[in-house]
Amino acid sequence: MLINHNPTLPVYILGTGIVAEELQLLILADGHSLTELVEVDDYSRLPAGSHCIIGFERDDFRKRWIAELRSAGYNWVTYIHPTAVVSDVSLIGNGSYVDPFVFVGYNAGCGEFSRLCAMSSIGHGTRLGKNVFLGPKTTIAGSTQVGDHVNLSMCCVVKDRVTIASNCTFAMHTVVRKNVSQPGNYFNVGNRLKKY
Repeated sequence: MLINHNPTLPVYILGTGIVAEELQLLILADGHSLTELVEVDDYSRLPAGSHCIIGFERDDFRKRWIAELRSAGYNWVTYIHPTAVVSDVSLIGNGSYVDPFVFVGYNAGCGEFSRLCAMSSIGHGTRLGKNVFLGPKTTIAGSTQVGDHVNLSMCCVVKDRVTIASNCTFAMHTVVRKNVSQPGNYFNVGNRLKKY
């Protein structure tokens, strides 16, 4: 399901890799036949006001292009897969992409340009900043605050009432039990969170 989109206009998917192609297939399957993959270097040829969504996954790439593309005057489309469960009072930011079987609890939400991968879940009252990446099967418990540009890799778990600073990356299978106040790259050693 596309949000913030006029169905009579094309959707431009910025990127040409596997993620962009997968997103295009999902949008086509939803009955929107007007989609086009656009190489990121060609974005400047799109007219102002175009309906766009970001279709690339690398965190550094996303940060760079989001900063540049925000000022381009596009309408950012949000895609929520039909199998995703999103509470009516939850908010999914513009330009975000919600994969199959994602659960977004009551009064939870994510900021713009976020990617919630398949089978990830966000507990009630949790807030994610902009450009947050949740890897497949990542779980964030309720009443948690996550900053901007945070990357939680596959199968991470964040306990309830935790605050995570902006610009953090967590390795696969990391469990976050306490607040993380410093930007950086983190992983688990036993039951302890370590910084690279």
